[in-house]
Amino acid sequence: MSGSVYYQTDCTTKLIGNSTNLNVVITWNGPGLMPNEPNPTIAWVSGNYTVTVFDPVSGCSSSANIAVVISIAPTVPTISIKQPTCSNSFGKIEINTPIATDLTYSIDNLNYQVNTSFDNLVSGNYDVTVRNSFGCTSMVKVAVVNIAPTVSNSPTLISTDPTCLISRGNIEVTAPLGSGFSYSLDGINFQNTVNFNNLDSDDYEVFVKNSDGCISIPTSVTINSVPQAISNYKFYYYCIDQNNNLISPAKIDTGLSPLDYSFSWTFNSNPISNTNKELDASQEGIYKVVAKNLITGCEVHLIGNVKKSSSASATATVGIDFDYSQTITVNITSGISDYLFQLNDGPFQESNIFKIYLGGTYTITIQDKNGCNDFVFDIDAYSFPRYFTPNGDNFNDFWNITEIPNPSSSTIYIFDRMGKLLKQISPTGSGWDGTFATKPLPATDYWFVLKYEDVKGIQKEFKSHFALKR
Repeated sequence: MSGSVYYQTDCTTKLIGNSTNLNVVITWNGPGLMPNEPNPTIAWVSGNYTVTVFDPVSGCSSSANIAVVISIAPTVPTISIKQPTCSNSFGKIEINTPIATDLTYSIDNLNYQVNTSFDNLVSGNYDVTVRNSFGCTSMVKVAVVNIAPTVSNSPTLISTDPTCLISRGNIEVTAPLGSGFSYSLDGINFQNTVNFNNLDSDDYEVFVKNSDGCISIPTSVTINSVPQAISNYKFYYYCIDQNNNLISPAKIDTGLSPLDYSFSWTFNSNPISNTNKELDASQEGIYKVVAKNLITGCEVHLIGNVKKSSSASATATVGIDFDYSQTITVNITSGISDYLFQLNDGPFQESNIFKIYLGGTYTITIQDKNGCNDFVFDIDAYSFPRYFTPNGDNFNDFWNITEIPNPSSSTIYIFDRMGKLLKQISPTGSGWDGTFATKPLPATDYWFVLKYEDVKGIQKEFKSHFALKR
């Protein structure tokens, strides 16, 4: 019979043990042995060996051929360790030598793999070994993966902006604090102090680095610009009458307290002797006041463009007398401003034209947009009733025309459809009751002729019709 045996060079295992039968004789022949050497303890070289067992009692013998291969164990591995970092909390072990296709690798002396890299390793000690295809294993190489470094929290900050007195700002880190921390505005250059002073207005990012060398996510902060002077430009108006005489000055008021500010005034760039918070202006031109805060030095600039304005004088015209829909047009006769127009208590409007549907006296108000006095006057519009209802309810029982310039100098003639004169009345009387010869007339249209004197004293005649309703 034949077989194979594999050994490492450091093994002390006997090539074969003695037989338990004390009556037999066992001898070996092969490389590195004496002829018929009894019971060698170590196979020194690889090769084919023959073992013979002889029984001197029976005279029988038996031989077997054994192929012996002596395998050398892999050398102790050399390794590289990639320790955990601030951005990666796991380590890595890389086996550098020995490298061969018949080798496998382990970091626990139990599980072997072909790959020489072991990734995503937590902190701890690892036993690195190499095994060949004969099962021979190298000596252990201990690898230590460190604990992952910690990353600091983003810093908390206090920032101070420039003021009118201090032209630069500063940033102070309030946390985290301690001897193991350093601070930076660019993530590259770090300092131990928590203050960053004399900063221009800009956007900044502040980083913190701890004793492990880990850099935090930055905190953003803005240093604002030096406060600029607050400027305000406004138009102001002083009021004059139609003869260019001053009615009221333009009041320029800063609205600031003299307890907090000082005031310097100019008129058309020339200094004027006024240190108050306000000024009454009665000349056209540019007034400027510089108000300086007594504590911070910050300035407020107010520029007033002063112009003159005046209330209006005006007349109005009404459309054709007695029209159902009439137009009142206001005409400005003097004034140097922009105006708004109001009819009775209605809203003010830009337009100078009003539509009316009833006769009567109307009040027109012309308002100066710049605040000078209003101009108010009345105008009459004439109309007549389009119908009446003589049913004895004491409401609209009589028909008459009263909205005329000179009622006592006017006469009204009422006719039926055939032109028959039914009644002559005066605008100063009670009016027509809808009867003829004391008899009620039917509901229908009736015609009239009005002879009247207009506001200019001109005699006029107006004809139209109205309805009698029952």
